[in-house]
Amino acid sequence: MKKDAYKFKAKDFYLLLEKQNYRCPISGRELTPENCMAAHKVPIRKGGEHRPENIYLVTDAVNQIKRQLTDDELLELCGDILTTLGGKNAKKVSVLHRKRKSTQS
Repeated sequence: MKKDAYKFKAKDFYLLLEKQNYRCPISGRELTPENCMAAHKVPIRKGGEHRPENIYLVTDAVNQIKRQLTDDELLELCGDILTTLGGKNAKKVSVLHRKRKSTQS
C-alpha cells in the first residue's frame, strides 16, 4: 500500500453517517454505528478507487448482497428477484413494503 493512500478513519465514518442523515442510500433503512459499514460505490474490482467520494455507508445486509456489484448491477439483480419471486409472492411483497414504509414514517 502506498504511504499516501487514503485511510478511512472513525471521524470519516461519523461524518459520513451524518451526511447521509443516518440512512442507507440503497435500502433507505436507518443506519446506526452498529448496523452499517463502509462500502465502495464502484467496487475496486470494477475499477473504483479507495477514495472518499467512492465510499458510502450501507447496512450490513446491503453490503452482503452488494459486495462486488455496482449500484446499477444491484438494481438489476433486485429487479430479477422481484420478477422471479414477485409474481408468486406479489401480495406478500406489497404487504411487507407497506409495513416497512409505515414504520419509517
